[in-house]
Amino acid sequence: MACIINQRNLHYNQLNIKKSKQQKKVIRKSWLLDKITDYLIYLTIIAFPICFGIAFLKEFNFEENYLKALIVILPASSYSGLLLYAILNIDNFKRINGTSKEENRKYVELLCENFNWKLQRHSKERSIISFSADLFSWSREIVFIYDKTDILVNVTSFGLFKTKSPFHWFADRKTEKKIEKEIFDSINNDMPTSVKRK
Repeated sequence: MACIINQRNLHYNQLNIKKSKQQKKVIRKSWLLDKITDYLIYLTIIAFPICFGIAFLKEFNFEENYLKALIVILPASSYSGLLLYAILNIDNFKRINGTSKEENRKYVELLCENFNWKLQRHSKERSIISFSADLFSWSREIVFIYDKTDILVNVTSFGLFKTKSPFHWFADRKTEKKIEKEIFDSINNDMPTSVKRK
């Protein structure tokens, strides 16, 4: 296999494959303290834009000018809403119609070759690609779970302390679409012209 296997990964050991399939999102085994820490971080992230908007209003005495107050609060609330949406959906899988488990694994291997990605784990049940990071930079993890004839894929970016980043939600979804297209093209290349997918 031309795709390089690298054994270093921060997150793959925590993956619960059975529950992930059932709930259609990435489920990781983690300590209660880790979950509480994540919730506090996310709460701070969501609340910050609104708190900043309120402080801005008070600083410039906009409370009595409802139009100006609305101009400040509405974007802040919308931004918090987007962050909340990203946090609630950050672990969701994108389902890709594949063929068989063995063939799907082959398509993931080919994907790695085409993009020069390194597989950390590659088994009959799941494959993991992880992009390492330095102390102050982001890391990213791509999880593939083979569910019957389908491929479940999730791309997640991580910040400091292995906290999932809602700020990269759109970029991660874009990567998932790129993966879907690449696998779709690989499947089509293996099919006779008369049965190619559209």
